[in-house]
Amino acid sequence: MIGSDDFGHDPNVQGARKYFSRMEAMDFALIKRSGISLFDSRLRTARDTRFNLYEKSCSRAARKGIRLDESMMFELCQYVAFKTCGLKVSSIEPSGNQELLTLVQEAQK
Repeated sequence: MIGSDDFGHDPNVQGARKYFSRMEAMDFALIKRSGISLFDSRLRTARDTRFNLYEKSCSRAARKGIRLDESMMFELCQYVAFKTCGLKVSSIEPSGNQELLTLVQEAQK
């Protein structure tokens, strides 16, 4: 017997699903734009590093009362993580926002 998905009707769950869907789409676009193969063995480590940096950076921003552009922060974390893992990042330019860059650099420590 298959039950109904009442959980999926929750506005909070719908919001989270939309958020993660948007992040997945950004992830794919950034990887494609950088010319990295989806089969590159370093990609998993780079993605994990990126999400850890993103989580830490967002937490730091919240503690400091800094409003974030989540898309810009995600791209910046991608840039730093991929560079750290030795992946090509030439087509991904870091943000000109020094405040966000500082948050990511602090999260890297």
